[in-house]
Amino acid sequence: MSIKRKYFIHIGPPKTATTSLQDFFFKKKFRSLTYEGIIQPREKYDNSLCSVIYKISASEKHLKSYDFESLINKKLNSHISFLSEEMFLVESKGMSWKEKVSRLHKITSSIEPTIVIVLREPISAIRSYYQELYYSVDRSKIKTIDDFAKSEYCDIYMYEKLISYLKNIGFNKLKILEFEKLINGNYTVGEIFNIDDNERVILSNNNISKKKGKIHQTNNAIDKSAISKFIPEIIKNNVNKKYKNKIMNILLSLNIGKGKKIDIKIDSEIENIFIKSYEYVLSSNLT
Repeated sequence: MSIKRKYFIHIGPPKTATTSLQDFFFKKKFRSLTYEGIIQPREKYDNSLCSVIYKISASEKHLKSYDFESLINKKLNSHISFLSEEMFLVESKGMSWKEKVSRLHKITSSIEPTIVIVLREPISAIRSYYQELYYSVDRSKIKTIDDFAKSEYCDIYMYEKLISYLKNIGFNKLKILEFEKLINGNYTVGEIFNIDDNERVILSNNNISKKKGKIHQTNNAIDKSAISKFIPEIIKNNVNKKYKNKIMNILLSLNIGKGKKIDIKIDSEIENIFIKSYEYVLSSNLT
């Protein structure tokens, strides 16, 4: 008798130990579990199934032209397959996280995956996310961390609404992990995937916090988009893309531009809304 395959797709949110979780499962070898998520550190030509699915979900053209079931069945043949990509819950230009998650459901509906999300105390997550995206957001619209918290970037940390949205579009199977338990090594592989495996999920701690008291320091002031503005058009138009990327990576590795200290104090009323949603989800059986 054939064993029914199970599929788990971890979608974040950002700042909830996603990179460390991906790194753990990429490096480990399991008899009945295959990792087909994003490879860390991220590679430009990532051929993992999750990378392919994300690219499809972010393109109207791809969404119409792919044979999803054939693609999934060709790649996934283990008893349990684990995919992971936090970009599904990242608000990006031209496509909201809701649209990307909706497309993910269309792509994977035939395999009925379990969606895995990690819940972190939302205020800590928002502060860390604001630090990371400080130079990427539209500063004319998002001038303070309060503006950021009320923006679509942070809808994903209103966990009750996030879970409701996932269920409404058709994801009927959800697995919720708690951030603190995850980073403290309190989950086993068996607990996450409902199998007989007592190995503990021990995450690496590669991300160094830049916060000092109530002050966070942003990432470098100069990022890819900023550097790109200073590259002459003649170089942009005539240099091979491969070499342009090499030049860009060299400039970024020089760590140009010091981060800026930013105040991360959030209005108490905004904090309370997020925390109430978080506590409600933890105390309720929403999955």
